[in-house]
Amino acid sequence: MSTSGTLPVVVSRRKIQLFQRFLPFLGLAITIVTLCLLRDYRSGVVCEVAFSRALSGFVGSWTVNLRRRSASAGAGVGTAARTDSADHGGVPVVSSFVGAAGECLAVRRQKFYLYEMPSVASLCKSGEALLKALKNSSHERSQQMGAELFLHQQLQDHAWRTEEPEEADLFVLPSILSLGATPGLCPGVLFEDIVQRFDEAISASPFYQRSQGKDHLLAMMDWRAVKLLFWDGPGRPPISTWVEKKILQNFTESAPSIFAAFRNTTRNFILSGKYEKEFLTHGEFMRPTAEGVRSITMPHLAPSSLKQCKWEDAQSRVVCLPSPSEDTFDAYRLNRPYTMFFIGNGNRHEIPGSRNVTDRAELRRQSKLVRPLVIDRLGDLHPPNILCDTKPQAPENATRPNCVFGDGPDSQQQITSGCNVVGHSLEPSSVRRMLGESKFAIHTRGDDASSSRVFEAIDTGTPQLFLADRYLLDVAPFKCEVDWRRVVKFLDVSAFTTDPRGTVAEALEGLMGGDGEEEDWRRLWEEQRRAARELLWHVPDSRVGHNIVTNAFRVLLREDRNRLPRAIDGH
Repeated sequence: MSTSGTLPVVVSRRKIQLFQRFLPFLGLAITIVTLCLLRDYRSGVVCEVAFSRALSGFVGSWTVNLRRRSASAGAGVGTAARTDSADHGGVPVVSSFVGAAGECLAVRRQKFYLYEMPSVASLCKSGEALLKALKNSSHERSQQMGAELFLHQQLQDHAWRTEEPEEADLFVLPSILSLGATPGLCPGVLFEDIVQRFDEAISASPFYQRSQGKDHLLAMMDWRAVKLLFWDGPGRPPISTWVEKKILQNFTESAPSIFAAFRNTTRNFILSGKYEKEFLTHGEFMRPTAEGVRSITMPHLAPSSLKQCKWEDAQSRVVCLPSPSEDTFDAYRLNRPYTMFFIGNGNRHEIPGSRNVTDRAELRRQSKLVRPLVIDRLGDLHPPNILCDTKPQAPENATRPNCVFGDGPDSQQQITSGCNVVGHSLEPSSVRRMLGESKFAIHTRGDDASSSRVFEAIDTGTPQLFLADRYLLDVAPFKCEVDWRRVVKFLDVSAFTTDPRGTVAEALEGLMGGDGEEEDWRRLWEEQRRAARELLWHVPDSRVGHNIVTNAFRVLLREDRNRLPRAIDGH
């Protein structure tokens, strides 16, 4: 019995372990709060994002530990609990806080100026004629250039836009260069003439001259225009080959010097396109020697999305209907007859974005295997599936049957997996319809880790299984706005190439489960649905233009937090 008037303190080993796990996050939170109190708020940076990410990091770590203990307790002999890396398909799991303060700076209202440059209508076609030409294009890559129409519209109406360039901290060029480089969209107009007019207008601007374009943003969607203007290293082919390959409509002998001058003028610009800095600097093309390139990845425009759009004369803008998809998870789950969807070129190989020779060799090896394995080895997993090769060029693929698309999954005549699409190409509308009838879309890398089909799947409300290890490093857009590890399900590509059926079967079992255990599946569907307005150009509440501008301001803030004026609340 104690005579000191105090009760004996007994601390269990379990409580000590819990305190030890929580202590690092408590210290991290205290550090964040201290830094916030010392920070100069004129930078327009707020601390809520960093704190919330640190908190989510603690909660996420606690949840992972609970799952590990549960898995370990229920695992039989020879069964190992899954690690964080396995949960994300071999993608390294980085702490939620890493990059929060240094990368995902929360930008409040700032001001940008949109240059009054030659318009699409004055150089090419009117807005209505241009939209019609894009919609009727036989090549879906040309249809993707419609993203530049949406970007211009969204920035014209943006609340951060100022008409007074003296008030602006960011200067944005209207992005019509990819449209200008697309054969057939600007008949009778040389791409080099468009580039020269842009170059002359920019160079004469006093706002360009004061910083040599360090506070300027140029967005370009098309790889053709990007290659023509920014491929500045060994191996650059002569421009004549671009015409031969129908990448460029025509040119004169002045084109190389015009492109070089534009490349020099824009050398300090923030660039927004399909690729991130990691790929721009380490890849096989596009400024391979430009270590200082500043880049923002922007999403593709899903080709079939344009079919839902029309030109409104009264508003002088493109207006799109809402994408038809299920409003509830249960409606989605019950109404889609096919399980997995992949339609694509089975022979497309990635251009790896790694400088390491070993990594490049491995990526090339994997890229040759992944698509054929998807098409040939997964057809009997939770059938029926749609797994088709649109360009079966390899001799070993010639033995596949031809695909037959009947009246639906119950049709006795149809062949939709392990088959070749021969004799015709599927219309984007047909691809979209079948994607909207599937529970999951499989994304694999091709020329690179990205694809317009990623955003097609988001638009149709189809959750995705990702077989593209470098997606987060190279091409994932808006990583501060979109938590990609929650929006898609990453699978380990190395594991897939070794055991394709087992890898995908495990993923499907973890999502679809049994006996009503579908919470992870439901969460995946909900997270992708929630991310749609951050990533889709054509939806009524699209934030793509806003996200591009916000990330451009982040670039400026990271370089000099005191250069921007006091932040203003609101968007």
